[in-house]
Amino acid sequence: MFGLFINCSGAPFVADILANLKRDETRPRDVFRAIMGKRVALIETGTGPVPIVRGYATLASARRVSFADVAARAAARILGTPYDIPPGGTRVFYHLTRVRPCRPYPLPPHINHGRSYTEFTRPAGK
Repeated sequence: MFGLFINCSGAPFVADILANLKRDETRPRDVFRAIMGKRVALIETGTGPVPIVRGYATLASARRVSFADVAARAAARILGTPYDIPPGGTRVFYHLTRVRPCRPYPLPPHINHGRSYTEFTRPAGK
């Protein structure tokens, strides 16, 4: 199974995804292309000593979005914030579908969490 690392130190992004308030995960580069269409774990980082798996989702699609497009969507209340795209810049939005929470469990300590995503074995019953 693959897992997406989502830094929640500044805002509860994983909780927002699980509550269906946030439907896209964003990155400055197209880092998830290799795992598009796959079921992934939503891994919360930045809120405690170890990363925690909070749920699962499918990476359904990707699109590069400009600052102007995001600003227009935010003004139309389609998006709540213009994210962190510099004027004239772009960001890749990954649409998440089939989002489901799980009973939270810590990521095994041997997993490298210095990247945007990782591969790991999902524990039985989780």
